[in-house]
Amino acid sequence: MLSIKFSVLPLLEARKRVSHTVLARRYLSSTSTPILLPDAHAHIHNTPCPPTALSTCEAPKICVMGTHLHDWPVVERLSQQHPNRIVPGFGLHPWFFSESALESTTSTHAFTLLTQYLHRNPTAVVGEVGLDRSIIRPKLPTISRFCPSMDHQIDVFTQCLQIASQLNRKVSIHSVRSPGIIFEILRRMENPPRRITMHSWAGEPALVRSFVKLKGVETYFGVSLKQALTGKFTERVAALPEDRILLESGADAVGDVDDKLRKICGLVAESKGWTVQETAERSSKNLKAFLAET
Repeated sequence: MLSIKFSVLPLLEARKRVSHTVLARRYLSSTSTPILLPDAHAHIHNTPCPPTALSTCEAPKICVMGTHLHDWPVVERLSQQHPNRIVPGFGLHPWFFSESALESTTSTHAFTLLTQYLHRNPTAVVGEVGLDRSIIRPKLPTISRFCPSMDHQIDVFTQCLQIASQLNRKVSIHSVRSPGIIFEILRRMENPPRRITMHSWAGEPALVRSFVKLKGVETYFGVSLKQALTGKFTERVAALPEDRILLESGADAVGDVDDKLRKICGLVAESKGWTVQETAERSSKNLKAFLAET
């Protein structure tokens, strides 16, 4: 009997992976949705485009996340050109700083500059910031492929959280293999930021419950195509509270925003047992709540 038991379990897991793949393919082919979809997380400033490019994009609101000192001016200009559509974000992403560049990336000057950008942009969020436990990060020009040490990342992340708390700003948080550490940092803060979004959420259901119960913090969960083909996507989305789900394109170009939002909207709808329209309406309402004044 033991040999049968152990031979069946891999088969069941394989069937589960196949079902997720079929589900993803079916909804990734969707190209329409009944209402406009706002975008809780994008990097459209990474691809140069004319000021008129947004006229062809249907998303009524796009949260554009800066990731390092040098792209903050680009994000700021974009939000100034489209003040009613672009919500700017300014942050220090763990992929874009290194311990060898400590003086230029995590000095007092960097955090002073972050504070200045936030003061100049009263609707801005702090983001994208966070932790990444990957040993190797994506290949990037002029920077080491090795991620900074976790101690260094925690120091930068904590200081960004403190600034967000002091200025009463929302935070968009990057987390790779580190949601538990992020939870503990927030739990131990005397005055944590009032609202956060866990970008491209990939944590277990038990952690969702912990974040939702976190004292003094409203936690939202961003869902993107990055996680759509993972084996636990449906289970993880199903565990998210309906009033805390945000749709994210994660797009690097404005031309990709609408298509990615429609696709992830369809996948979330299937995972939650909602219609696409219900999913769109809920995510739109949730983003308004997240961005509302506190």
